[in-house]
Amino acid sequence: MTRLAPLLCVLLLASPAGALPLPLAEPATLGRPAITVSLEISASADEVTIRARAGAREASASVRAPGIDDATVEAVEVAPGHHVAIVRASGASRAAALVAVRGGVPVIPWSARTDHHGDPGERLAGRVEVADRTGDGRPNVIVGLVREGATICGQQETLLSPRAWDPGRATLRPVVLTRLGDGEELALVARSDSPGPSSDPLVRVLRPTGASSTWGQPDDAPDAFAPPAALFDGRPDTYWAEGRGGPGAHEFVTATYAARLRVRAFAVVLSPAADAARTLGRPRRFWLVGDRGPRLRVEVPDGVAAPPGGRLWVVPPEPLSWSCVSLVLDEARAPDGTSPAAVHTAVAELEAFTDLDWGEGVEVLVAMLVEGGARGDEAAHLLGSLGTSAITAIGAAWERLDLRGQLRAVRAVASATQRGGEGGVPLLERAARADADEVARAATEALGGLGADAGEALSRLVVGPRGDVAVAPLLRHSAELAVPALLAAIVSDGGSERPALREGLAQAVGGREAARAALARWIEQAPPAPARAAAALGLASRADTRELAAPILRGLAPEATRFEDRWRLVRGAALLGADPEIDAWLATLARDADEWMLRAAAMGALRRRDAPSRAAVARALLADRYPRVRVAAIETLDALDADDEGIAARARRDSWPMVRAAAVTALFDRPAGREAVRRAVDDRSPRVRHAAIGALTRGGVREALPLVTARLEDRDEWPRVTEQALRWVEELCVEEAGEAVLTVLRRGARSEAWAPDVDLAALAGDLAMRLGGATAREAETIARRGGTPELVRAAIERRARDPRPCRPRAAERQALPARGRGVVASRGFRPTPREER
Repeated sequence: MTRLAPLLCVLLLASPAGALPLPLAEPATLGRPAITVSLEISASADEVTIRARAGAREASASVRAPGIDDATVEAVEVAPGHHVAIVRASGASRAAALVAVRGGVPVIPWSARTDHHGDPGERLAGRVEVADRTGDGRPNVIVGLVREGATICGQQETLLSPRAWDPGRATLRPVVLTRLGDGEELALVARSDSPGPSSDPLVRVLRPTGASSTWGQPDDAPDAFAPPAALFDGRPDTYWAEGRGGPGAHEFVTATYAARLRVRAFAVVLSPAADAARTLGRPRRFWLVGDRGPRLRVEVPDGVAAPPGGRLWVVPPEPLSWSCVSLVLDEARAPDGTSPAAVHTAVAELEAFTDLDWGEGVEVLVAMLVEGGARGDEAAHLLGSLGTSAITAIGAAWERLDLRGQLRAVRAVASATQRGGEGGVPLLERAARADADEVARAATEALGGLGADAGEALSRLVVGPRGDVAVAPLLRHSAELAVPALLAAIVSDGGSERPALREGLAQAVGGREAARAALARWIEQAPPAPARAAAALGLASRADTRELAAPILRGLAPEATRFEDRWRLVRGAALLGADPEIDAWLATLARDADEWMLRAAAMGALRRRDAPSRAAVARALLADRYPRVRVAAIETLDALDADDEGIAARARRDSWPMVRAAAVTALFDRPAGREAVRRAVDDRSPRVRHAAIGALTRGGVREALPLVTARLEDRDEWPRVTEQALRWVEELCVEEAGEAVLTVLRRGARSEAWAPDVDLAALAGDLAMRLGGATAREAETIARRGGTPELVRAAIERRARDPRPCRPRAAERQALPARGRGVVASRGFRPTPREER
């Protein structure tokens, strides 16, 4: 490769004056000996195409560049009598191409899109540069590309993979560009003795952004210019090696700084601590380039060496306030016995040591935390690695932090505490009591991942007004700590009303013997009844603690007088197996409790426990004064297939629709209840009528045709009842109901129909098509009429394309799968209170 002088060039980025619209045809005299080449430039929506013709010889190239509108052609004399042409196309994007002649034949050795494109932070752009690089008064043509991030610090952009047109060989060949122009620089000598720090930097502030080349990655590979993480990972056994070979002169790596911290020293590991060190070149001279002030030209004398993996230090005379740094190679040493041209030059590590490594600079990071913005997260990350000093500084600045700043600070304090920092737990407990819920929750969660002192803090927090948030983090600590804390919280004011505490208690106890012993000691102390009732309900909710709940229930049930306590005991009892003592208490409660909720819940608990007394209690409760208790009794007797007459009597005579509906639902397949179900189809309550038709559907009662068709033909029927009647026809495939189904269809197919009628008509139209025959033909006629709502027409047409005739379904004992409330009920149509009563 040839090294060229410092780059003083004109970048061909914008459309030059005189650009002509496409398509464009231009003649050009190119090559030596010169021939006339016809250049044709055309564009489609997504690409531009350049063709070069000379007689029967042709070359072409296409570049994906959308929105190209115009182009220019410029002839450049690169040697006496030897011209090449540069085509530049522009519009919504930009592209360029180099056209030349080789052996009397036109060639296009390079073409590229020249505006930045690709993913943000990794966008690429081709470049063609024209400048006198040899001093002979004639321009050189250089092509290459630029990439975001792969730019020498302080430069707007840096040309990568440069190639120059060689007129003698009529080809593009790689060249080495002197990427650093004239500028102020300081000459420094690398040293092996540390200027102060004795270990790794406290924080690794360098973040790689790109490299000019990488060994093993061709220029067209996706990762050719990617950030070389190996150079900044703190591992001397990994390395970055330039991809050009030899000394790698002017190849570079660039990194940005994660924080506005002054750099006191750089450390470089020039020889990897790996076998590869024997085959890699080692820099003997390089630059460190920042975005302000003089660059550092670093010499590694022959007498200064470090073992493989060892650091060499570069110490500037004054701390540097750079925002980025580039390591640019210059000269290198090849391993003994190896030709310099046969190696690649490598660097294993580049580190920046900041004020933090000299015990200063924490205030800068805290100031970034206070300021917020994009760098606040990075400041929090760095502070988290600094331990006690960061915790102290964050605590002093806490009140100056906004909401996002406090959230970042919580993360930083938690991380610093995990690294051994002191004072973090009290600060997090303070944050957990903050007014902002987000901050309080984040701090509480952070305490769940720290040591025993954090568990003690959570034990205090779980009692407070936001204590429920502390339960899950507390459970991440030992059960010996969590169980007493949760029990104390349950005893505290309002603690028995908090489900999170009782559920957390059961989870903490589990099968742990030490936790069970702590629970037993607590029960022996006879804590207040509300606390015991809450604990019993929590323990009953888990299979592995259920046996612990029964003794608490037996001991507490006789003395519990508050509604809340008895309610929780009943709910807990429902989760346990039958037990004579508790069953007797539940039976008494079901018959005699003043509160209907307790009576109904006790009945339900007896049913779930399979208590032997449940049938007798249910028969007695059929006459309870409150309807929901009677419903609970009916459900119990239904599950037992018991007392048909008693349920039938409720279906016929109960004054409450909910009770009559429950009774009808229970009677659907019982001979003693058939008449009650049929009569319920004409009940005064739509809720009961709906339940009755559902029972007839589940029972497969086709003989109910007159009753169901009457509901379909009643224009004043509640929409949900009509929908249930259509379902009866569909499930039993009652073709004789076709005319009644058409009645529903016609009612909603009118242009001025009520919206619920339109919804029902869509269902009826679909059903009519499934019934087939004359019913289906009439439905299709209705669909073709003018004024038929689109919803109805679409339903009929959709079923016409996919007929799926209905099939009769046999009666089933179990309830049909829920189909939801359908399109009618979804609009919120419910019976009025008057209808219900």
